[in-house]
Amino acid sequence: MKDKLRKRVSLFLVLVLLLALFGCSAPEQEAAPDASPEAQEPAATDAPDAAPAEERPQISVAVLDFGNFPSDRGTLEDNDLTEWINANSPVAIDFVAITRDEAVTKYSTMLAAGTAPDVIMEWNITAFEQFIANGTLQPLDEAFETYGENLKAAIPEDVLQWGYYNGKLYGIPKIRSETNVVNWMSWIRQDWLDNLGLDMPTTMEEFYEVVRAFTFDDPDGNGIDDTWGFGAGSGVTSGQNEDFGGCERISNLFGAQRFLWMPGEDGLLDYVDITKNRLEAVRYLERMYDEGLCNPEFFTQTAQQAQSDWVNGKVGTIGAQAGTVDATVLEAMLEVDPNANPVPLKTLASPLGQFGYYKEQPFDLMIMVPNTCEDPGAVIQYLDWMISGAWEYINYGVEGTHYIKQDGAIISICDSETSEHDLSHAAMYTLATPYNRRISDVETELVVNADTYSEVEKRAVELNIAAMQESLSVPFTFYTPTTALGLESVSTTLPSLTNYSQEVWERCIIDSSLSADEAYQMIVDEWEVLGYPQIREEFNARAKELGYID
Repeated sequence: MKDKLRKRVSLFLVLVLLLALFGCSAPEQEAAPDASPEAQEPAATDAPDAAPAEERPQISVAVLDFGNFPSDRGTLEDNDLTEWINANSPVAIDFVAITRDEAVTKYSTMLAAGTAPDVIMEWNITAFEQFIANGTLQPLDEAFETYGENLKAAIPEDVLQWGYYNGKLYGIPKIRSETNVVNWMSWIRQDWLDNLGLDMPTTMEEFYEVVRAFTFDDPDGNGIDDTWGFGAGSGVTSGQNEDFGGCERISNLFGAQRFLWMPGEDGLLDYVDITKNRLEAVRYLERMYDEGLCNPEFFTQTAQQAQSDWVNGKVGTIGAQAGTVDATVLEAMLEVDPNANPVPLKTLASPLGQFGYYKEQPFDLMIMVPNTCEDPGAVIQYLDWMISGAWEYINYGVEGTHYIKQDGAIISICDSETSEHDLSHAAMYTLATPYNRRISDVETELVVNADTYSEVEKRAVELNIAAMQESLSVPFTFYTPTTALGLESVSTTLPSLTNYSQEVWERCIIDSSLSADEAYQMIVDEWEVLGYPQIREEFNARAKELGYID
């Protein structure tokens, strides 16, 4: 394999890239208040004034730590924001910081030991179902009915259904904004297409030829054999292999989206890892890897390394979130190559049809209450207070200083440094909010702030608007709202099946002695031994019972 590693990668670009990566790995920035005392104004809320601390119920609440909270504001557990919440909330709160990358593992350990905070939250629906199957969460139906008046009014039924498991409400889903639903995207170097006289690809085969040209035809014109056509975008960041080692967007375009049960050849639902859609995607990836069209370290790269390849002009395409090409990343790319022109890659037609990029579930965080919590009613009171009005101040700061409202949109008006300092981590505190930030809101924000944005900032916002619109343009279907439908057999067995299949799929891509078809047969055989036919039968029966399939 020829050595294509460019040895001169500046420390500055690496640092910039790390900041950009962590920024786009977090949920959308939903602002927090100004850290200065004069900005500490109470939010408008219908909730009554907070009672003295000694008269209020006391609960503990996890707050996810992404490692970038401003130190001059204090800690995630004790800062200007936590003080404001405790001064206004009807419930007294002890905040407990949980490292984001270790959250699921940490929760599992704490739940087993009975030491988890009274409120925990997570994006991963599989973890939510596993916690229930383990008997570590408590149902919230009674508390929700008694104390959740504002929650019931604000959370749409199609969102709330994701919190139900086996007929009981185990989670309170936070509404996911439209700008986060269309969170998955691929990007391509338009300047490389132009340099080689190539058109934007519209099919998977056309894309393959573009990737080949980006690898072998010197797309950056430097006369050096130092580029790959395809980049992972998201690689190894933890022990979880949920994103299939960065192959996610390719699998998307063959209809093999993660965490999905989808119609099989007999019309019944099959789990994605055992479908012909996944097989076709892996055949494609196997061919790409065998022909040297991607970094040979593809499956062992960290997310930071994969992003570094993109920023430093080593790869011509990347699978990543819609917001990946922000102003910081774009500026870094332009410093490496002033002609760099990254643009959204349109959804590509595959031999199996046209499938959209993966859309996130309609909920953001799933808010859960361990069975060790002695006062679930206090938890619902806290969330109900948050959604009744406090969320706006916590998320967006002071109106007129940090944001304005226009045409139904909440528009940030502060500079990026102020936003980064004052508004970071707010979404980790506002666990309930009714605001749905739409793509049109981003367009309005661009118009309002046009005079204050640099040219690079304008271009980055325009690119991300286009990326989100493109991602939204092709529908995506969740055939069932969860991967287990309340079935303990699915929750307890499916993770081991998935781990096996992902390992085999990955191995066949990088091991030329194992073909995709052989890998598929290995998975089918092993899944049969491990009980998949019975799980499939139970899942389809439950899906039919609940009206998700005919």
